[in-house]
Amino acid sequence: MKIQIAYDGDAVKSGVMDVEELAPALLAIGSTLQEANNILNDGNARLKVNVKSDFKTGSFEVVLELVQSLAEQVSFMLDGRHTWTAGEIAAFVGFSGGTTVSLVKLVRWLKNRRVKSMTTLQNGDVEIEVDGGDKIIAKPEVVKLTKSSTVRTSLHAILKPLSKEGVDVFIVREKTEDIEVIRKSESDDFIPPKLEEKPLAETVREAAFQLVGVFFEDGLKWRLSDGDSRINAEMKDANFQHKVDAGLPFRKGDILLLRLRTKQVQTGTGIRNEHIIEEVKKHITKSEQTELAL
Repeated sequence: MKIQIAYDGDAVKSGVMDVEELAPALLAIGSTLQEANNILNDGNARLKVNVKSDFKTGSFEVVLELVQSLAEQVSFMLDGRHTWTAGEIAAFVGFSGGTTVSLVKLVRWLKNRRVKSMTTLQNGDVEIEVDGGDKIIAKPEVVKLTKSSTVRTSLHAILKPLSKEGVDVFIVREKTEDIEVIRKSESDDFIPPKLEEKPLAETVREAAFQLVGVFFEDGLKWRLSDGDSRINAEMKDANFQHKVDAGLPFRKGDILLLRLRTKQVQTGTGIRNEHIIEEVKKHITKSEQTELAL
């Protein structure tokens, strides 16, 4: 399966484009297609994206080659499993004709409006309604890709060159026909919405920590070490904070025996740990740690 993409504008009329702009964009195209393949084929088929070297002048145009293993396709057929081909995946994304509402078309239509409802129709397609009453119908595979934060982030990265002066249009072509044209003015519509943070787990434990950094200003977190790792924790023990405000002295290496609450939150980039000091049970000074047992 071959696809043609091009960047156009005054800065690329000679067929020359800054490699620092092109390389990340090409990697993003590869990531978008490979992640789409992983999602739709459940990680059971590999998809390679190769760059063909027939650059054309007039705009900066690149031909990409999508390659799936024939052996894997035969294996799927023998097992009775369905696999989406490279051509179908490219069509779902919007890098090839054949899908009425592709990922690119759906994201452009959404314009980051809030989805009010999604209804699965009898034929399996999905009707999407946004605030204001506008509706669109898309294939479930396209909806699946649109809901992927990874796919949406990669898709937006493809348009990064449009932020540069003189690069005004991103084009997907089939032979001589432009099947997708995204202009500079539309690029903000492809910014992925922020992924909602979700609580994963919460634990409360008692443990001893050495003081690494003490911060008296409200809102700043204390830096602590348990001997193996360091954490930043928010002080929520009002009684201990009152002692600190009254002039309680600290020295490097002091130990605090704490009741610590740890919340784990899923974010768009992974897991974030939030640590809260609920109670300081004991403050062990440096001098107490070095007392001899007479």
